[in-house]
Amino acid sequence: MFTSTPINIQEQPLESIILKAKSGQSLSFLKQTALIFASTLLIALAARVQVQLGAIPFTLQSAAVILVGMMLGAKRGFATVILYLFEGFMGAPVFSGGAGGAHLLFHPTIGYLAAFAPAAWLSGYLVERGFGRRFLSVWIASLLSAAIIFAGGYSVLAWMMGAKRAFTVGVLPFIYTEPVKLLILSVMIPHLWRPRSSNTTHNAK
Repeated sequence: MFTSTPINIQEQPLESIILKAKSGQSLSFLKQTALIFASTLLIALAARVQVQLGAIPFTLQSAAVILVGMMLGAKRGFATVILYLFEGFMGAPVFSGGAGGAHLLFHPTIGYLAAFAPAAWLSGYLVERGFGRRFLSVWIASLLSAAIIFAGGYSVLAWMMGAKRAFTVGVLPFIYTEPVKLLILSVMIPHLWRPRSSNTTHNAK
């Protein structure tokens, strides 16, 4: 006769699937480093997807930043974006349009770039607390994270050109495009959760 113990099905967040952090296992330092560098490459490639809507182009950069935070979690997502910014300011062509260099620290769009790391942290933090399982919760998390990016960008532009002009240039062109872009992300993330089966044994008697 065959008997089996109950099968425990649990959902694993993407961070747990990739880094195995919640099971007490961890990838090697080399593999973690490779994953982080691959994530900076993802953001760089997303920055190359560019449509000029006005003074500030539409790219997939912000969505990639939020995605990285959701994939890697708050701490690793934050560290990944800091590394990405370091690469760009050191001259690597990883920013929008293939730009790079220390002079971009004084560019009008520096506010957006500076807000990338906090946005990645927030998206990872929210997903770690259950905002990654459902479409609506992911969309809310991604919108909140995007709001940080636009708040950072707007604040610098407002200081440079005034509040009204800054809103017209740096926020208004993206009021419709950003939520739609994040809708696609919100459809994708819940499918990256997977059921986990554990403690399945069969005993012959």
